Amino acid sequence: MMERLKISKRLQTAAELVKPGNRVADIGTDHGYLPVYLVKEGISSHVIAMDVRKGPLSKAEKNIADYGISQQVDLRLSDGLVQLNAGEVDTITICGMGGRLMKQILMEGKEKLTDGMQLILSPQSELAEFRIYLKNNYIHIMDEQMLEEDHQYYVMMDCRYDELQQLAEEQYGKILLEKQDPVLKNLLMRELELNHRIMSKLQEMEEKQSVQDRCQNLKKEEAVIQKALSYYR
Repeated sequence: MMERLKISKRLQTAAELVKPGNRVADIGTDHGYLPVYLVKEGISSHVIAMDVRKGPLSKAEKNIADYGISQQVDLRLSDGLVQLNAGEVDTITICGMGGRLMKQILMEGKEKLTDGMQLILSPQSELAEFRIYLKNNYIHIMDEQMLEEDHQYYVMMDCRYDELQQLAEEQYGKILLEKQDPVLKNLLMRELELNHRIMSKLQEMEEKQSVQDRCQNLKKEEAVIQKALSYYR
């Protein structure tokens, strides 16, 4: 029987932040230590280990096979999030890269991010620039940890991608929503009813592209309203 895997403090911190039971994609997995740890410790039952380099991915494949978890870990040769499908995982981990490279990976794979998705991010450089990018792109930092290992300092960010939350707070006011303002709730209910009436009328019209586009916009507006109403539940 293989002995328990010992991983770096940095990777262990990342693993401990992963919400138990989540499906995980580890980007830049290197030798696959984080996926092995997540599965063996019962944190995740399914992990996708991804790397842009064939060499490290081959070593990850051996490590995963040695621990007998090949059925629970998918290996993919991928540049960033390219080979990840939208909705395939609940958590994405990206550790051990510069902030600009991580920013590029997230920008190019934006369509793979879904509302409520957990992002465990550990940028090694360009921290201020990276934080600004997160703030401007619907990625909310929920918690951070600073750790020291081998005389190096690392920051670990536990984030959530939530476009609807940010749009709702921008549209209706973060403070009003958090206070559960009753007048605002009345407005939200009225806008939701109006949205439904307009949608119903549009669905009776010819299926022109302009009508379809308007329906899509209304669906997005309704999702934002519903997100705002979730503050009252």
